[in-house]
Amino acid sequence: MQNKFRLFSLNTCVKFFAGSVLAVAAFYACSSDNNVAGGVSEETNTVAGILVDAKGKPVVNARVLARHTKIDSIAFEDTTSSEGKFAFPLLRQGVYGISASADSLAFYATINYEGKNQEIEAALTETASFEGCVVLDAESLSGIEVYLPGSGWKTQTDSLGKFKFEQIPVGSYAIVAQSPDPARYLTANYMLQLSGKSGSVSGPIPMDLLNSVAGEQTGVESGLLDQFADSRNSEILMPLSSEYGLVSWWPMDYISASGDLATTADARGRTEAILLYDVKKMSEGVSGKALSLGSASQFGVIENDHGALDSLTEMTLEAVLKIDSLVGKGSYRKNIVGKLGFGDSDDRDVFSLAVVNGECGADKPSLAFFLADGSGDSLSCANAVVAKTAVEFNEWTHVVVVWSEGALQIYLNGKLDNQAEISVKQLESSDEPIFFGKEDVALKLDDVRLGAKAITSADVLYRYYLRGGAL
Repeated sequence: MQNKFRLFSLNTCVKFFAGSVLAVAAFYACSSDNNVAGGVSEETNTVAGILVDAKGKPVVNARVLARHTKIDSIAFEDTTSSEGKFAFPLLRQGVYGISASADSLAFYATINYEGKNQEIEAALTETASFEGCVVLDAESLSGIEVYLPGSGWKTQTDSLGKFKFEQIPVGSYAIVAQSPDPARYLTANYMLQLSGKSGSVSGPIPMDLLNSVAGEQTGVESGLLDQFADSRNSEILMPLSSEYGLVSWWPMDYISASGDLATTADARGRTEAILLYDVKKMSEGVSGKALSLGSASQFGVIENDHGALDSLTEMTLEAVLKIDSLVGKGSYRKNIVGKLGFGDSDDRDVFSLAVVNGECGADKPSLAFFLADGSGDSLSCANAVVAKTAVEFNEWTHVVVVWSEGALQIYLNGKLDNQAEISVKQLESSDEPIFFGKEDVALKLDDVRLGAKAITSADVLYRYYLRGGAL
């Protein structure tokens, strides 16, 4: 089945213009016994190096720039000495871009300055130009800034979302696409892999992840980028903000108690608080605390969601959960989060994220998502998607379910696990409560989010890695 989520009319926008085709040179590091580099005494140097050309020969009288990647005003410039030496008296810690150009060649790398003197390797290499597109579900595409962090290589998109970098060094490094609307899109990082003949962009990728695999300078493990969906060669798909389209968010971090009544709130205030039955405190979660349920007598319920799902034609449910154990044999379906009535004749069920076995094709405990339109139809296998991957007991799992245009998709730990065509097109009004648990399942539930917008596979993977990747 084709991916039906956030479809666009895309433009073909890949062109590569080879600059110098000289081979990448070997590089040299400054020796630690240099007393002077670039005219700055060793006592004030914090980053130093020697700039060399494609033949390993020192480059004289070349401009070298160091700029903080987060604070553009923190920038240092030096001119190489007769021995090709340069140095910067950095004071503020953080990631810096180091760049230089000379004779149609260029150098770019990022370093993580942590307050200790560093010697960097700097070799000019061939350059190439790169054209790409920023893809948004928005009308205006012009003026979006795309840049190599901590450098002077910056460009902006035109009215079609196209951008072009002129004569940047070949290699693999992060580029940044600046959000044109922070309330809707996230500023995101992408990996540009560029040779003299071709290039591609992968992502979006959280910068912390890039830093963890890139080391002190540029270069990324080749297998990492294969994990990222929506990597479309030259196309940058900006991730949606987790706040955009968000209906409700239950972080599960705090319990409010008044007598025998315990509740935990919707952080966005859309619904009433979750009433907690036989739950006195939260457990340790992935981030902060988590709701811990051990049996059918322990559960949470939102008695009135104030029509949060009324008239929706698309939806995203996101949660982090850990199933410790299940009570029951044979076929079963056990609710984890759902707006449902548990089988009464007048139920107006809407959805249920559940663990199933022996039904809907599941021959082992598996996560499943059921959807109904709230008119009185039951939550049936015909309108469900069941994960192909079995439940991993005692392991945290990031689960995302996306519904849009008559299709359901279920993602586990950032990857699409299964998808199904369904008949539900729009949700009607339903006064069923939203239950958390109320089944014989021992589980922990953290960071549950309900959104009124369908997100893409790139959004899912990005959010998964923002939570630290493998949980």
